[in-house]
Amino acid sequence: MRLAAYLSASRHGIFYFRYPLPTASHPARKRGHVKVSLATREPRQAGQLARLLAVAGQSVLARPKVRAMRYDEMRQHVRDHFGQLLRQFRERSAVDGPATDLDLDALSASLGLAEGDPDGWASLSHADGTDGLLRAFCDVRGIAPEPEGRARALMVTELQKGYREYVTRALEHTAEFNTLTLEQEVRPAPPVAPAKASKPATETKLLPFADVLARYFAELERTKALAAKTDGEKRDALALMSKLTGDKPPADMRKADAQEVKAALFKLPKNRSKNPKTRDLPLLDMLEVPGIERIAARTMNVYLGHMQHFFGWAVDNGYAADNVFRGLRLKRTARSDDEGRKAFSGDQLRLMFSHLTDPDSPLVRKDVHKWPALIGDPPPMKWSAVMFRKTEDQNGYEAAQAGRDCHEAAAG
Repeated sequence: MRLAAYLSASRHGIFYFRYPLPTASHPARKRGHVKVSLATREPRQAGQLARLLAVAGQSVLARPKVRAMRYDEMRQHVRDHFGQLLRQFRERSAVDGPATDLDLDALSASLGLAEGDPDGWASLSHADGTDGLLRAFCDVRGIAPEPEGRARALMVTELQKGYREYVTRALEHTAEFNTLTLEQEVRPAPPVAPAKASKPATETKLLPFADVLARYFAELERTKALAAKTDGEKRDALALMSKLTGDKPPADMRKADAQEVKAALFKLPKNRSKNPKTRDLPLLDMLEVPGIERIAARTMNVYLGHMQHFFGWAVDNGYAADNVFRGLRLKRTARSDDEGRKAFSGDQLRLMFSHLTDPDSPLVRKDVHKWPALIGDPPPMKWSAVMFRKTEDQNGYEAAQAGRDCHEAAAG
């Protein structure tokens, strides 16, 4: 009698059901099978059981997988991926030196793109849109099948968070090369004794706020890292923080102090130094003036971003124990109708594009000034070159390469 498919008999005459597993369904992504004893020596009964089990197996494998993994597993995939990219970035910096101005411009531009709606960001991050972005990420991480439904939206959101954190950390790491602290190099290794290792504060940490701030701007001025407008905004933001905290040293600042600063920013008047109702008032008094317009959410994020960057530098240089402003920026999902400038008309866009793509234009002479403006044009952007590039050794920085890809796409 001919045995049914998936059946095999042992040397004792017991029938077994053997069902092969597809590679995509195996936990280790290998070929495998399931083998179950049918506990019978009767061929006809074994054949009937094998047909039923085969139908059940096909049904299980054909069942749509709405959610391919747990949420914590999804976050771990994103964390591992961008953590690996950050380690590669730091290793290249250690070997080749800090990023160039072009690299930093590309990183800053990509950080701005990652602040909006997750779906909008994802559609701009890959030539094939959101589907191409997820497909590339799942291919790199070995995730199969791709998530669907709500799991798909969750993964896009986590990818945006991971990319934003990667760019922020890369910029902070590059900023560390703006100074060289000799004290850290000659400082002896920390003693093994727990009592000495838990020393509460060093003399460096106890420096007054004004002294720490002076050293911070001295480093920025030495490296010429800031444009005049950005330098003025940063000084205004940190002077505001100094007044709101009573010049508290960075080592004494806590998360509660940062929350108080953020609460004050919610009440900060717009154009406070120009408005006749507020320009002659002390800071704390102008916060209580009723019936005046307050600063926009974008302006609040600019203030909080400068404060976060200052405390990141303070932590790296031993003036503070924790960046208390990390994570305090507002989560903006859409721009209000009265926020920002009006959109350019079609004629204005065509005029700008003609100057940006004309090599002889007297208005835009450097390539580094051209490609950031061209990023916003309709051609698809290739930020996936940053996020989903293979791990082999490559020359240059991913973000800078992505910026150059965008420039070529828009110009060509």
